[in-house]
Amino acid sequence: MTETISTEGLEIVADILEDITEIVSTDVQVTESIVDIASNIADLPEEELEMAEDESGAPSRVVISLEAQLAVVEVIHETLRIVEPNIAAEVLDVTMDEISQGITVFVSATSDGESISEDHFQVAEGDLTQEPGALEAQATLFIPSVLADRFSGVTGRLVITTHLDTALFRDNGLTELNRNRNQTGFTRELNSRIIAASINNEAIEDLEETVMIAFTPINPNGTNATCVSYDFDNNQWSTRGCEKTSNGSIDRITCECNHLTNFGILMDIYGLEGLSPQADFILEIISYVGCCMSILGLVITILTYALNKKLRDRKPNQIILSLSSSLLCLYIVFLVMISVDTERGVEEIPPLPCSILAGFLHYFTLSSLFWIGVEGYNMHILFVRVLNTYLPQFMRKASLVAWGEPPSINYLIFDCRLEAFLPKCVTSMIEKASEKITC
Repeated sequence: MTETISTEGLEIVADILEDITEIVSTDVQVTESIVDIASNIADLPEEELEMAEDESGAPSRVVISLEAQLAVVEVIHETLRIVEPNIAAEVLDVTMDEISQGITVFVSATSDGESISEDHFQVAEGDLTQEPGALEAQATLFIPSVLADRFSGVTGRLVITTHLDTALFRDNGLTELNRNRNQTGFTRELNSRIIAASINNEAIEDLEETVMIAFTPINPNGTNATCVSYDFDNNQWSTRGCEKTSNGSIDRITCECNHLTNFGILMDIYGLEGLSPQADFILEIISYVGCCMSILGLVITILTYALNKKLRDRKPNQIILSLSSSLLCLYIVFLVMISVDTERGVEEIPPLPCSILAGFLHYFTLSSLFWIGVEGYNMHILFVRVLNTYLPQFMRKASLVAWGEPPSINYLIFDCRLEAFLPKCVTSMIEKASEKITC
């Protein structure tokens, strides 16, 4: 039925759902029917949903009616769970003591990504955000204990909802923006599951302790993540009250928000599809063969100059010898790195060795660039200046700069942005050790 419904029909459905919620029916079957209807509407073509949102705001009105109904439904055994392909909801009557411990929610879709997985939709007391289930989930939400202060009675109605995609959360301004970006090669889209929480269906804002949300992007070709929540007043995704706290990683985006509503992440999505396993294997072989050939050529070059006294005594040849040595080390470190880290997003070696390899890779890349600069400067002296070309201790000074300057750059970057080399857990260990030494 949803495949043939018109925008006028969708508006009528939204009107009916609003009428039902105004009755304040506590019947479970009524609630299940509303969740089912909302899930079916989410299967409508995007063009129809966009038109309906533009004309009558029907999709967002459906979400508002859904949340209002979940806030009044009768909960017999302290919790009610309803899971449909596009929407899952859990309703709990919680006490102040229960919520004072904090509540963690995490959800994932089925392996084919076509529906929400009931097995991976969990709500539990306490901060479980670092548990394996939460870390592997596509969306994780932690409700802080400070919400207990917002209770007006002994118990409160906590409603958790999650949506498979943005079907019911239309942002026509974003759609129009993407139409104007046809030539840029990317679109700005929500790239996560949507996860939401509410207490007594009231507006919860300006929390002293922020709500923590973490997402695994659905499309790996996304960049420039922004944490957002849905603004029903303006029917658009808004950054108000939300801040991204993850540093650099696009595999797991963490956010902090000072209110409760529907959360997600906006990202720039590029249309590049992943390589096939065969193409990936071919490129890997080409990389290995190319690096090995370069290493062989550099070894021959170094041996040729090093073993011939007449060749190595000349200043240009000494520069080539140093540049070749730096490039040789760079290729060797690169080969080691691609050998031990073969799968994107998977930690295959401990953080500290990985950080050391990254530091060496950075160092030899910089030193190679410095030696290229030295060679260019020497050519300028030989071919442009011509006269008065003698510079005392030129190679000693050049070596001091080309080999000695990169470590200082490494240190500055390492000191200013420690997380770029070490995960937070290792950083914390180093800081704690430093505190003990200081004391």
